[in-house]
Amino acid sequence: MGSGPGALLSEPLLWQGVVLGAAGAAALLVAERRPPGRSFAGLAIVVPAVVAAALAARRPLPLVVGAVLLAAGQETSGRLLRGGAMAAGALGFAVSLWPARPSWLPVVAGVAAVAGAWSAGAVAAAVGARVAVALVLVSAGGVALGVPDVEAPVALVGALLVPALVLWVIHPSAPGPVAPSVVVPVAGLVVWAMAEGARGRPAAFWGTAGCLGVLVLAPLVARWPDVRDRLRGGRWWWWLLPLQVVAAVAAARTGGLRADVEGASLWSAAVLVVVAGIVALVGPRAGAGA
Repeated sequence: MGSGPGALLSEPLLWQGVVLGAAGAAALLVAERRPPGRSFAGLAIVVPAVVAAALAARRPLPLVVGAVLLAAGQETSGRLLRGGAMAAGALGFAVSLWPARPSWLPVVAGVAAVAGAWSAGAVAAAVGARVAVALVLVSAGGVALGVPDVEAPVALVGALLVPALVLWVIHPSAPGPVAPSVVVPVAGLVVWAMAEGARGRPAAFWGTAGCLGVLVLAPLVARWPDVRDRLRGGRWWWWLLPLQVVAAVAAARTGGLRADVEGASLWSAAVLVVVAGIVALVGPRAGAGA
């Protein structure tokens, strides 16, 4: 069974993550006072998340390397170099999970981490870093509610909580100093946490995939320019965030708790289909009224 909110609060890694995140938030405030500070401000969010995940990992070094490669790949302009960095990042994530049973888990998780990170980056480019970091935080919280081993996802929740709040407060409407690409390695870490947390019940990896919610809608964003244009700037945050919360909790407490891969996958897919339908159909109307 997944853990309830009360049990999650007793996890030491949650509070270690909060301390790391508070340090990152302090650095974010410093970056705010010294423009331009996009790279520095981005590191104030990424570094606490990477360190917190490394503390929860069985093999932290490959995980850190994988996250760095994802971040580097996102910042690389050449398609070949970007693809190589992303592939190497997937390998790092997979090695950090090895060995695992079933044996497919590290491989699938490595590939999924890159795919999820790429999609989250595309969505973040539309909604902005402020909204995207909050979406990733909600996803990590959902994963913690669905997987049997909660250390990895709660560590990420702790590391992202304070920076997300600070980012929201200091930039309530403006884009701010943080580039949307900061979401890419952090989203990859959330997918890694899905696999790390699912060691005791592998089906939970598939079941909690729905917790990514809006973050995996990059194909929808790319397919319909109207959706992308209305997402731009995070003007939909007032209903995107509640939608993400509902999706994360629904996926965690349905598919995440299933012991069979088929049932977990079906529940997760159902959640994502509903989220995609709402964004595609309801979103344009909400955007028209913004």
